[in-house]
Amino acid sequence: MVSFRFGIVGFFRSVRMEAKTPAAIRLHQAAVQFGYGLLIIGILATILCAIAHWRTLRGLGRGEMPGVAQWPLSITLAALLSLAGLVVLWSLATV
Repeated sequence: MVSFRFGIVGFFRSVRMEAKTPAAIRLHQAAVQFGYGLLIIGILATILCAIAHWRTLRGLGRGEMPGVAQWPLSITLAALLSLAGLVVLWSLATV
């Protein structure tokens, strides 16, 4: 997600440099804000995955069988990123 953030910001920076219109400036600023959101989601996902992994390893060390979560982190992250993508598509369509 972090590298995707840099790609998005770089693309819209080049658009802003070529077309110095208010819409291009707004798109670049929105891309920067979206990039920060991706960065935060990536950091939080990494921390949460590390905690979940650590808890699973502790349980295995005690001889417990790992359980299946009803709402796994992967589904939560996929839903959050899908929602963010829809918001970005909506804002690009309304510009």
